[in-house]
Amino acid sequence: MRITKPIIVLSLTGIFMLPTLSFCSYSPSILNWVRYGDIDQEVSNAEAAIYSLVPGATITRSTTDSAAQLASELSGKDVFLISECEEGIYQGEGTIFAPVLSDFVSQGGVVIQCNSGIWGVDVLGDAGLMTRSYIGTTASGTGTLELPGHPLAYGLGATVQMADATEYWSTTDPDVDIVVSYSQPSYGVLMSTQVGSGWVIGIGYDYFDRNSDADRMIANAVCIPEPGMICLLGLGSMALLRRRRK
Repeated sequence: MRITKPIIVLSLTGIFMLPTLSFCSYSPSILNWVRYGDIDQEVSNAEAAIYSLVPGATITRSTTDSAAQLASELSGKDVFLISECEEGIYQGEGTIFAPVLSDFVSQGGVVIQCNSGIWGVDVLGDAGLMTRSYIGTTASGTGTLELPGHPLAYGLGATVQMADATEYWSTTDPDVDIVVSYSQPSYGVLMSTQVGSGWVIGIGYDYFDRNSDADRMIANAVCIPEPGMICLLGLGSMALLRRRRK
């Protein structure tokens, strides 16, 4: 759970200010789907990026192509991470996984896909979790932070450094937020949408190449809080929640 600014809450007994909380104060349990990933490059680098900023995270790898097996492996997990899928070998598992992932997200899980659009791979789209279209890939340059108040924007500056093979996408869905753009505001490098109590996140980096902004994006993604975090517990008492999935 993370909040970047103090929150003022008005209760029946007065006004209270909640102090800023440190980044990622819980330890996410992550299932990393690596069936078509390059273990020695993108997969290992993405995991290293997470551990560099979220050392308490636990990451388990999966190569399943079975919805039933995926449901079993997701039990007790907070995040389903889809590492970059290599060229020409993806078999459309997103469609097979759709019911499982929809249930996982609706109950508070987080689904993240790293760059794969250049190879025609869109697990999020195949699973019906995010509507987007692949536009292109850049090897350098800077992007723009479009939504500085978004939970995924923590630690990012007004401009964001692109890495080798960074993808950008467009969307026609008004519920999809473009947090970081490239080239123009409608081309997203970092995109998100809320589904039920959870989040669906697309990251344009493939993690063959890493930089501090790439590391920050994936760390923010695995630590993103649930959409509703503030609850009042009786008169004058408050709590900020990041519910763990059972």
